[in-house]
Amino acid sequence: MAIDAFNALYKSGITKKEAYRKAALTKLGDALSAGREDVLKALMADLGKTKQECALIFAGFVTLPLTNVIRKTGDYLSPSFLPPVPPYVISSGKIIPESYGTVAVRPDKRFPFLAAFGQFLASLAAGNCTVLSFYGKETETAKLMTGIVNAALPEGFGKIALGNTATGVFRFDLTFRGEEQRGQVPAVVDATADLDQAAKKIVYAWRRMACLTGISPEVLYVPEVIAPAFIKEVDKWANRFPGKGEPEKLAVKNWKTLEDLLPALTALPVPPALYLFTQDDRVRESVMAGVPFGQGCINETTLRPVPISRMVCEFTFDKTVMIR
Repeated sequence: MAIDAFNALYKSGITKKEAYRKAALTKLGDALSAGREDVLKALMADLGKTKQECALIFAGFVTLPLTNVIRKTGDYLSPSFLPPVPPYVISSGKIIPESYGTVAVRPDKRFPFLAAFGQFLASLAAGNCTVLSFYGKETETAKLMTGIVNAALPEGFGKIALGNTATGVFRFDLTFRGEEQRGQVPAVVDATADLDQAAKKIVYAWRRMACLTGISPEVLYVPEVIAPAFIKEVDKWANRFPGKGEPEKLAVKNWKTLEDLLPALTALPVPPALYLFTQDDRVRESVMAGVPFGQGCINETTLRPVPISRMVCEFTFDKTVMIR
């Protein structure tokens, strides 16, 4: 897929106009609302969850972000004024947000589609002509939403390319949760955790949520004293949740004390996610404060959507102007 149409549309200046962006995003919202029942069916097939659970996922990852960017479209490229400050007491200033132009959003292949979709929306809201180049798992949900999105958005403004097919030179290329976070995703369990529920949630994230609503665990950190019992629980749940091409087994690493665990986790490249199962406050606070990671969950494996307002900041840069 070439990007000539994207470059031409951005150079026309129309994507910086609030009315254009709001109309395009509103049309996208209407199309996804019309296709909601089909998307819910795809989510149910991909995740094995109930319709009610999938409706909450759709609301959190699709409906609410879209509603927010449509409502706040006019704010994203609006200048903010700086009051006079010494030594510039006879001058004022303003900060002017500027979109980058043509943008490629290329998530790490482990990053979930619905979270990447939020990045795509944020870039569009900031006035960029954007391609989401997604090469994680092509789930039924991803394929269905790609068709809806590409039919609804204006040519050259936004497109989802499954299979990392975007080519050309983009003015801004965001490898989200990519180059800087390539460590294996750990799931840490201690002796105070509910072993059955921890195993169930870890296996479900590993086998079903990967590259859609969550980031798959890749290595288990388990205390030696509970390792045999916990692996037995993991095997039990692995037999109940059919896989979709994941590794047959999760890697397992044993630890004895918290003092052993923390150096092992911090010695690795930064992972895009971390899962921790514990009822021990000391373990929780030590891991959360001392281990770097992208997103995390405690006693759960469902990642929360990043607020769309936080994402938009990644797709603009500020021009600071002094006025006398």
